[in-house]
Amino acid sequence: MDIVMTLEPHGWLDILVQPDQGEQIEIPVSFLSDAVDEITRQFVALHKGATEVTMTMQTEPGEYRFWIKKRSQIIVQFMVYEMSDNFSTEAVTEGRLLMSEELSLVKLTKLFYRELSKLKEMGPEEYHKRWSFEFPLNAYERIGRAVQIR
Repeated sequence: MDIVMTLEPHGWLDILVQPDQGEQIEIPVSFLSDAVDEITRQFVALHKGATEVTMTMQTEPGEYRFWIKKRSQIIVQFMVYEMSDNFSTEAVTEGRLLMSEELSLVKLTKLFYRELSKLKEMGPEEYHKRWSFEFPLNAYERIGRAVQIR
């Protein structure tokens, strides 16, 4: 599995998810909510002991959700769901499951950390100009420490 995140010049974050099996998933994330902050906070929660987290990305219209469930201390299930409405109140499982893959928490964290690092390298001014939010530096640094420990 691989993930690539590209911040476009005006309020869009393109996320490409390539599962080991199946079609690539393209997610055009809108700045209607701060998906980057949510992703970083949820990875911190996983490394602090949460057994499952949901990350929500608004796409105008609709939304996507990453649902990550721990199968053990080492292995997680990474699922991508597509929801029909923005800011959906439906349970994640009411959406359309696009992929589900098991991998190690460390591998998944490293994939996202690599992509978050690319966003951080833009610098705070350019990042804010493109995304309209501040880069979540504290959560990013906590993820970095979790990745380095393992």
